[in-house]
Amino acid sequence: MTTVSTICDTLGRRAIADRVGVGLTTVSNAATSNCFPAKWYILIKAMCDEEGIECPMYLFSFVASSPVNRQQCEAVPSSEDAA
Repeated sequence: MTTVSTICDTLGRRAIADRVGVGLTTVSNAATSNCFPAKWYILIKAMCDEEGIECPMYLFSFVASSPVNRQQCEAVPSSEDAA
């Protein structure tokens, strides 16, 4: 299962930070919470496409008419839970 942490590990936290214009800690915080900010979607999706990896929309904090998206973000196990 794809998680924010696996995407960060594959793409590189520094590369993501540089592409989205944030600090390394901000990317690491997203990996820890297993949810990317929605405003990063286009850039992260492009990076994933370049590397040929999936980029599930449920890993982003999109606003929905119900709390479904947030619940999905929180329900995806972190890489630490899988170990």
